[in-house]
Amino acid sequence: MTEDLEEFIDAMHIVTYTLVDGSRVVGEEREYDYSNGIVTVYGVLEFHQYNEIITLSPYVPESVDTVFVFTDRNIIGRGNATFELKSLYYNSLVRAKLKQVLSPEEYDKYVSGSSTQSKPKSKPKSNLSDWNGLLGDDDKSIGGFGGRN
Repeated sequence: MTEDLEEFIDAMHIVTYTLVDGSRVVGEEREYDYSNGIVTVYGVLEFHQYNEIITLSPYVPESVDTVFVFTDRNIIGRGNATFELKSLYYNSLVRAKLKQVLSPEEYDKYVSGSSTQSKPKSKPKSNLSDWNGLLGDDDKSIGGFGGRN
């Protein structure tokens, strides 16, 4: 990443929100009207998490370039994004916009083929089997929590 791009991304006013419906979204906050409790946000992307992998996708797929208006009563939490999240947001937003204008073949050729991120090779395995005996429950004792069998 070039210095100019780093400065551009760092200067963006990207904010994360937790909404009352449980959605976690991120976008470029354009205006916050404190007196009326109205927030206008551009390019809203929603967090999706599968195990330890977090991705961003358009909050409303047809409306990547839309400005959303949220009211204070619909927002539970709000916080400024870190540089890493800003970078992920910018990358995801550009990809979402390209997906709208390119054919699937063109998108795969230009975007998916040039991806520098490595995809996980397999699902992470649970380490719970390694915890035997950690709490004195190594099959010799009471058979579970609370002493019930």
